[in-house]
Parts: sequence; C-alpha cells; structure tokens
Amino acid sequence: MYKKKIFLGYLKGLVKGRDITCNLDSILASNDDYGVMYVEHLPVLFDNKEFLKTVNQQYIFKNHTVEEVQRKVKGKFPITIEKFESLNKELRHSIRWSKYGVENKFYHYVRVEYKQLIQRGIKFYVPIPVLNYKLRHVDIKKINLPDDLLNYIHQGKAKVIIYQDAEGFWYKDSDIEWFNNFAVKHNLNKNNFFVESANQNFTNLCLDYEKRFTPEKNKFSLLPSTDFEDRPWFSRQPKNHPYELKYHYDNFFDYLDHKLNYQHTKKLSALGRRYSAERAAIFHKVQTTPVLKENTHSSCHNPYGTEKELALKEVSYLKLHNEKEVLNWLDKNFDFVNGHSCDLTDQHINWAAEINPIMHRDTLVNVTIETHQQPSKEIFLSEKTYRPFYTAQPFINFGNPGTLRVLKEMGYKTFDKFWDESYDEDLPISQRLEKLYKTMIKIAETPMEVLNSYMEDFEPILRHNFNVMISSDRVISKQKTLYNSLYTQNDIYIKTRKDII
Repeated sequence: MYKKKIFLGYLKGLVKGRDITCNLDSILASNDDYGVMYVEHLPVLFDNKEFLKTVNQQYIFKNHTVEEVQRKVKGKFPITIEKFESLNKELRHSIRWSKYGVENKFYHYVRVEYKQLIQRGIKFYVPIPVLNYKLRHVDIKKINLPDDLLNYIHQGKAKVIIYQDAEGFWYKDSDIEWFNNFAVKHNLNKNNFFVESANQNFTNLCLDYEKRFTPEKNKFSLLPSTDFEDRPWFSRQPKNHPYELKYHYDNFFDYLDHKLNYQHTKKLSALGRRYSAERAAIFHKVQTTPVLKENTHSSCHNPYGTEKELALKEVSYLKLHNEKEVLNWLDKNFDFVNGHSCDLTDQHINWAAEINPIMHRDTLVNVTIETHQQPSKEIFLSEKTYRPFYTAQPFINFGNPGTLRVLKEMGYKTFDKFWDESYDEDLPISQRLEKLYKTMIKIAETPMEVLNSYMEDFEPILRHNFNVMISSDRVISKQKTLYNSLYTQNDIYIKTRKDII
C-alpha cells in the first residue's frame, strides 16, 4: 500500500531529522519509507524583515537574522536534534514553525529546502505561514520571492500557499487586496497561488469583494482550513492510522459511558483562560446568580496582565443594561493578577493543547466561550469548539454570530431541539449575552435527573459529531485538490504506508 507524496519547499532546514542515515535521495525515492531530513524548517520569506511583521513577538527570527540566531543557539543550521532538545524552552519554541498539512493514510508531505527540489526537477508547493493579524500592514514593495523560485513557479513546477491555520484574522478588504497585489507583483494567478484562512467566512468575503471592487476575479484560489479539526491539539495524538483511531474512539466511548451511566456534579462548565470583556461578563453572571454558581464550573483568568482600568473599560464597550453593577462587582471581586480557577491554575500555559478529563466527565453541558464573540466578518472555530465533540458533551457555543450555522454547514449537529440557540444570531453583544444567560439558567434550573434522562436523546448527536470530527474527509479532499492541481501521471511519487490493515 502506498501514499502519494506532496513536496513542500522551504527556505532552509533548521533541525536535522532523527534518522542520521536519511538523505535527500532516499527521501525522494519513489518506494522508500524514510523519515524526514529536517524536523524544523524556515519558510520562504522568513528572512525578510518586512514580512516578519507577520510573526509573533516571541519568535526569535522576528528580531534576528539567521546568523544572529545561530550565534544564540551556538551552532550552525541545520543543528542536530540532540542540540535542539538541549536548548531552553523559549529557544525551542521560537525555532518551531507551523507544519503545513496533516498526514493521513493517502497523502504524505515531504519537507525539503526548495533549492534542492529545483535542482532535482521536483514539483512542489511553497507554504508560507502568517501568525498574526499584521499581513495587511506588510509593504508589498519590500517583498520579493527569490528569483530562482519565481522562475520555477512560472514554469508551472511550483505553487505558493499563504496560510493562517490557527487564527481567523483575515476578514477585511485590505487583506484580500494584499493577496491580489502580491499576485500582481509576482505575476501569479489562481492556478499557482493559494490562500488558506481559518476564518470560516473568508470564502464568502472574497466572493463579495469580487462583486464590489474588481472588474475581474481575485487572482488567488481558496483552500479550506482544517487544522483544528484534523489536528486536535488537546488529544496529543494524530488520527491518521487505524490504531490511532482506536485510541480516539476508546477515549470518546469512555467519556460517553460517563455521560450515560454516572451522575454529574455540575450541569454546566464555562471556562475562560484569556481575559476578555465578554468572558468577564459571563463570569460575573455565573458568580452572582445563585442557580448558576451552584451548577457551573467557571473560571476567568488574566494571563497577559491586562490593567484593571483597561479591563473595566473593555467591559463598558459591551453596553450592558447593568453595566454599573458588572463594573462594580469586577472592581471589588475579580483578581486581576491571579484570575479565578476551578481546575488548571497556571494561567500562563496555553491550555489549547491540554484537556482535563475529570472536568469534562463531571460536567454535563459545555458552554464553549470561543476566541471571539463580537459581530464581525470573521467566524473562527478553535480547539475550544472541538473539545465537546471529543468528550461527548452537549454544548452551547458562544462565538461569532453565525457560528452554529457554520457548524451545521460543516455537517455537525447542535442542540436546538433542547434549548434556545438564538444567542447565535447577529445581534448586539449585550442582547446575545442576555439570550445566553437565559439558556444557561434554564439548564441550571432543570433537575439533574431530568437532564440525565435526556442523554438517550443526546447520544445520537454526540456520536454523530465525534464521527464528523474524527473523519479525515475534509483534509483528504483538500490534499486531493493540491495533488491533482500540481502533479500528473508523469510525476507520481509514492511512499510505503505503515497502516495496520
């Protein structure tokens, strides 16, 4: 059995692979199942100071040249995996880059320095990640793809993918304009330039932009974002092979067994690590409403140290009908240094890669407070959305307006037959919060034995959502598009599969 290879071209290999016998010729060999030559790479354009505006502050390459970074790690790239693992945590983190694509039983990504691929006449994609919201501020005039790479692209042998798979920051006209300007400068088009955004509304925005501003269509093609769905950070285990799927199904049925057969201590959970005005308002409501406080696991932290004055000012932007009451309570009761925890206490850890099994088993309904709630042209689904699918929990998803609609379009089911979901409508945030509170209170007031009796009706939905999430259909469809867009029968590259049959 074989996988098809999709080659990815990077600027530079940073960390050597674990297999010291691995060499480029063996990686490129059609039937050999070798490891990777490098485990970390520097993407193309990441030696350009202007483009590095798109990198978060904690990444060392944002403020240093490759040569300066080499002096800091006391070694010349590519460094060995042993050398890499001996570096302090901050340095290791700053050298890691998003790895485009998700492995599965049909497709295998091969990451190689682009110059070596050109030398061998191999067709490839050029993945260029964007980590923050600042792409629209990058001066196109100061951005140049390498001449040898650009010539290869124009020969039809390479294509560019600019992607943001862990954030949904592209929602403005200026973002779309930037991609079109980038295409014009480098003479790119829809056939050789792809854009992938975790904003689930980005396709609609691009279509609308075409109608309003451009006499011709946008000069880039769109790819669906699948990262959080296909790489569940909190599971710490891929889902590419049958034995891995067994691991995930075992976990799911363990959670489901608890839902069906054990009493829950709490009816609701409403957890928030990063302080926001919306999360502060929800935390206040839970803590000041007896029936919610008694029946809800709730938390709200302040890991980035938002000053009290600013934090309270942000709440005032919500225009709550009881604004004075909320502000006074937060001023007197909220710990702006340590926050308030009900499970994980270290607020400085990004818990996107964590899961608390006890908390999820102990709670019936997951109140998912997504990354963003305000009406905008963005709909962003983070790992928070996918946790209750994995832990067999009915959910209330409080994200951007229209989040539930998008989930249904993706094939998931919600719980509109059991409680009011009008909190998802495109209304002022103050009204959406009030609708959310009513739904939460109704659940909290329902006797636990009654809620538990609903599990028989919940179960088919919980099974369905898990099956949709754990499937690789969406990413396989994307990979098929990429493969068929670049490779022909004359370019077939395959890799032996190690699936358990």
